[in-house]
This record gives sequence, structure tokens and C-alpha cells, in this order.
Amino acid sequence: LLFLAHAAKRADDLELAAREYRAAVERLPGRAALHAELSDVLYAKKNDDEAEAAIRAAIALDPEEAHYHFSLARILTRGKRSEAGCEAAEHGARLAGEDASTNELQILAGSYDSVGRYEEAQEVFRRVLERIPGDPKALYNLAFSYLCSHHLREARDTYFEIEDGPRRTDGLITVAWLYAGSNSAQCADCRAYYARQPDMLDFEAAEELALEALRRADSDNAPRLAVDVAKLIGRPDRIRALLEELRSEAEEDQQIAIYERA
Repeated sequence: LLFLAHAAKRADDLELAAREYRAAVERLPGRAALHAELSDVLYAKKNDDEAEAAIRAAIALDPEEAHYHFSLARILTRGKRSEAGCEAAEHGARLAGEDASTNELQILAGSYDSVGRYEEAQEVFRRVLERIPGDPKALYNLAFSYLCSHHLREARDTYFEIEDGPRRTDGLITVAWLYAGSNSAQCADCRAYYARQPDMLDFEAAEELALEALRRADSDNAPRLAVDVAKLIGRPDRIRALLEELRSEAEEDQQIAIYERA
């Protein structure tokens, strides 16, 4: 059972993995690690209620295992129970101490972001980057934290540090959105920021970055955000033309549909 469950998980066959881990848990209900493995698979399946039940069972069996508390934290945070998620992550951090992994630290930082404790989140993300300089995930999350706390210049500069891959593309399109005025129509803090930092409004740069991100063609988020940029700056023509070109060149149905919607 366990061999098949582990193999299915590695192969990303989540249905099979969940079924086999459930069977293993039924046979060995006192094994905390099996409950935790089942929770991981259920979390990947976005079955958060069962994932939470499984990880709580693991914690009941082994309350001193830090990783289980981090797993609980990410479930609670994704479920918008941010305060409880933050408490679970902090408990995991106390148990792990200096042995907390970079993934666990990112869960902790994300939980801080979810409750508006942005400076603490940014400090933890920087700790991750001290261990793994240039890590795209940590840079992207740090930039997002700066964005949430209205440190838009710092967000821009951090997005530009991401070297390659889909996170680089998402960073470029997000900087385009920043140069286009971001959420100024709804957010008073954004309006106040741009009043203080007028050089952060640059419609020409916004358009060029949006086009560059689209040409990279490695992010499903870029077309949707490029449309937002085009609307904000009132310059739809070049972005629409590139979207039409990309749609005509796309081969996979999913990509065609993404460009079609955009």
C-alpha cells in the first residue's frame, strides 16, 4: 500500500495516492506520518476540510513534530482563517527553531502577510533569501509582501531581481500594473503613494513590460493581467494585437482558451 501510495504521489496521481494513503491509515491508525502524507495529498487536491482533519490527527499523535503545525498553518491560511493559521505557523516555528526549512519559513512569512504583519513577513522572506540567494519563489513572495504594504518601489525592484521562468514573467506583468497605477481607483493608500512618488506612474513603461511579459508565453496569469494594464492606461491596441497573434500560434486548447478570453 505504502509503495503504491508513494509512487502515485510522485507521479502526481492524487486520486490514487489519496485512496492508498486512506487504506494505509485504516490499517495503521497510530502512524502520525501516514496521516500527514494523506493530508499533503488532500491539500494538493484542494480538499481542505479532509486535509485539516488528517493533519490534526497527525498532530494529536505527535504534537512535537514542527512540520505538522506548518502543514496545518497553510491549510488554515488558504481557508481564510488567517489568525489561526498564523498561530499554527508560529507554533511550528517555535518547535523547529533554527532547523525550520526554507519551505516552512515561507509558510510562516505567508501567514504573517495574511494577517497584515508585513514587516515580520518581509524579515522572514529575507532569511530565506540569505539561505537561497535569488530563489524565485522567495523573491516573488517578498515582492508581493512589499506590494501589500504599499512599498511599491521595493516591490518593483524585487520583482526585477527574479531571473527567469514563469515567476519572472508574473513579476514583469505586475510591475507593468504598478506603472499603470495599480489599484488607485479603489485604494486611497495607492492614490496617496502615487501622489508622493509620481515617477512610479509611467504608462509607456507599463505597456512595454506588459508586451514583454506576454511574449515570454510561459505564464497563464500574464494575459489576464495584461488586459488589466491595457484598461488602466487606455492603450489596448498593441496588447490586443499581440494576444491575437499568440492565440493564432498556440497549439494547446488550454492556451488557446486563455488567449481567447483575454
